[in-house]
Parts: sequence; structure tokens; C-alpha cells
Amino acid sequence: METSSSPRSKRKASVSEALLQKRSRPSRCYVPECESAAHSRPAAGRLPEEGSIRSIICNNPRKRLYVAPIAWTSEHLQLLANDRGKRASARPDSSYPNMQPFSRIGSHRCGSLPFDYERRAAAKLPTDGVFSSYVTPSSLAYITFDTIKSLREKYTRVFKAKSVATVHIRRHSLRVLEPPNPVEDPYIVALLIALVQDQRRQQQRGRQHAKTTTDPVSSDGSKCITDSQACNKVNILAITGFVTTSVYVYTAIIPVEFLDKFDNPTHSSPSSPITVTCGGLPVKGAKSFETLHRLLCSGFCKTDAPQRSNPSD
Repeated sequence: METSSSPRSKRKASVSEALLQKRSRPSRCYVPECESAAHSRPAAGRLPEEGSIRSIICNNPRKRLYVAPIAWTSEHLQLLANDRGKRASARPDSSYPNMQPFSRIGSHRCGSLPFDYERRAAAKLPTDGVFSSYVTPSSLAYITFDTIKSLREKYTRVFKAKSVATVHIRRHSLRVLEPPNPVEDPYIVALLIALVQDQRRQQQRGRQHAKTTTDPVSSDGSKCITDSQACNKVNILAITGFVTTSVYVYTAIIPVEFLDKFDNPTHSSPSSPITVTCGGLPVKGAKSFETLHRLLCSGFCKTDAPQRSNPSD
């Protein structure tokens, strides 16, 4: 009996000693990107500039900042100098007419939005739908708060967790990540940033083809195909579930300089804070959908009004 149990006891002792040694190591900032920077760019040898994303991460070692966007909290938005608007806003500003009318929204693709970091896709942000117009790509995304909740539960899930302590830790982690008000979820801000990144990426590709060909749709006199305007306004529709009584319309105006923070995280890119406005729209008949239509068109449908008002046509 002793000979058969001794190997097991020795094995358990070695495992416990290894765990104790691992826990007794001196605590330090575990930032994968800060560690990988020395290996991926040994020739640079340059510290991150003050105010850059990488300096923010390294200057806050006790905070979990280098996480997936689904694990973002209000602290991430504050550190990114994000001036988030309140839900009192009822209509987006029409001075940024980037959203196209529904008649021009021709392509629809479900799936995920790539979130770029260091000019490459670092994460995939699932949505319930991404809409693109013929003029402005990736102009609108759709998601439910139930989807965000399930994504966050999946992120904090511990597979094959049999101990009660592990379950309690998982529930605590989930409570920490859940915002007090689902309407002010930081994941929506991450989706808005990913929309603008995807918008700029597609327009940069289209600009290469525009050097040799002329797009008849983009030559209608509209000035929204410049890099300073077309890449700064996006919208998100969010509902509580498949059966809902209201639709929340998020409109974000994001400066191009703000995107440079993620393209080059070691470089400080001063920019105006992004503004996010949110308005709740009750779902009550066709009039509510007409209001939603006007919110997303941002003035593009004014030319269609005389045609609809003429019954002879």
C-alpha cells in the first residue's frame, strides 16, 4: 500500500510545490504587448511616448487593460479620453452626412468586425449584422444586448469547473465586467471604433481603384468620400432582445487621429475625444420606423420627398 501510494503523494507534492513557486514569484506587470515589443522590434529600442496606448497600459500595471474588447470597462473609456455622450440625444448632427438612405444600403454581411491594433486584426468583435452602403462601407451595425451578455458570459466561462470556488470567481469576474446600465456598455464603443476602422480600410482599398476608374455613384458632388469625413461617423442599432419595445440608436463621431492611436500604439496621437450619442426610439408602428429612417439618412432623403408627395407618380 505504501509503495503504491508514495508515487502519487510525491506527484501531488511536486505539483503543489510548483504552484507555490509560481505564486511566490515577484509580481510584475504582465503586458504581453510590452514584452513582445522587445522581441518583435529589437531594432527600434524606443520607449512608448507619454500618452500612447502602450504607455497607458504599462503605467497601470495593476489594472487589466490589455484585454479583449468584450472585457472593456468604463475605465478603458476614461483612459482613452473618451467623452461619451448621454442617452438624452434624440438625433445625430446632420452636419456629418455620411450615412446613406436605406435605398442605397445594398450589401449586408453577418459575422464579426475586425478590431485593428498595430495595423493588424487583433480581435474579432461579433455582431448581429453589419450593413454597408454603395458609397460608405461599414456604415451601420446591429446588435442585441442579449448577444453582448452571452459574449461576456462566454469570455468569463471556466470549462470543466467543478469546484465551488471557481464558480464564485467566475461569477465575480462577470459582475465586474457587466456595466450598471446595459445601454452604456463599453463593448458598443469598441464596435463603433471597429466600424470606423473597417470603413477606413475599405476606403483605402477603393481609393487605389479610383486612381484608374471613376465611380459614377461617388461622383455625385458629395464630399463625404474624404479621409477626414467618411471615416469618422458610424451608427449602431441595439435592442434588448428579439421582442423589444424600443430601439437604441448610437451615433459616433471619431476623428481620424483617434484611429492612429491603435495603428501605432507607441506613438502619442493627440486628438479630440470621440463623441457617442445615444437615443431611445419606441417601436410603435410605421411612424417610428420613419423616424429611424430619418435618423440614419442624415438628410440624404430630402431629395426623395417631392417624389413621395406626388400621388400622380
